[in-house]
Amino acid sequence: MPTIWPKQSIYVNQKGTELNILDIFTAIVEVYPIRQVLEGWYAIDQTSGHNSLGTFEYDEEKNYISGKWEDPDYGNNFALKAWEMMAENKWMIGFVYNYLYDGDDGVGVYQNLMFWTYDAINEHILHPVDTTECFLPVYTPQRGIVVFKKDNDNLDFEDGADPSLFWKWNGYWFESSAPME
Repeated sequence: MPTIWPKQSIYVNQKGTELNILDIFTAIVEVYPIRQVLEGWYAIDQTSGHNSLGTFEYDEEKNYISGKWEDPDYGNNFALKAWEMMAENKWMIGFVYNYLYDGDDGVGVYQNLMFWTYDAINEHILHPVDTTECFLPVYTPQRGIVVFKKDNDNLDFEDGADPSLFWKWNGYWFESSAPME
């Protein structure tokens, strides 16, 4: 498995002119068909008859999809979330994928964090965000790994020593709650 996904534009076969998070998820699965992500897609498609070891949450109103595996030997998880931008029907799409990896330095949790902009009316294309221009949080023991929660618009952190750390959505990008040094 690659340790980082290539940033590329993705066409979304969208039905209608409103954002549909399942259409977004389907487009991502077609480009990045990773095992856990595929399991989530099959689990949401009730007609597939597919059984999974994970648990999945799909909330169309909150524009949120997630998958989680409780087994510590199979602790991979992902979340997809859309944040509405200031312009009508323009969206920021975030996808976070955490996976266990047994490398030379032992087993660790690794994270791919991807963001795209999306125009639900005109283009129907996910355009990758240049994160050199938009600062992203990196893992630290004090912060933990990034998680998206269904009921808020922040980037939150799991397993961090400081639960007050979060990045608040401002309509364009995320602002850190931590003091800048």
